[in-house]
Amino acid sequence: MFIERAAKQLITGQHAGKSNVIQPSWLNLQISAAAPALEGSPQWMLADAISGHYFKLNSSAIRLLCHWSLGDGAQVLQAANQQPGIPPGAEALETCCVICCR
Repeated sequence: MFIERAAKQLITGQHAGKSNVIQPSWLNLQISAAAPALEGSPQWMLADAISGHYFKLNSSAIRLLCHWSLGDGAQVLQAANQQPGIPPGAEALETCCVICCR
């Protein structure tokens, strides 16, 4: 599945041929399938066992995080919205900021 593969590539810093897409502190993160959302859509759990932080991500959040290296919120949203799926909005972008800016 594309989103799960993208999520794993994101965590390892190998997304889209780029290295170190995310902060080095993310090297301790693990991603795994989570229970589906209430409406049945897939979700993943991003776990940082060292800090005790856990985040439940949907496909929109994964798409945003894959484009996070663009560095600008408007560009991240635009790139994520060019991919198939429900378009993420400003609220999803803010949630990703909480994850990435910790």
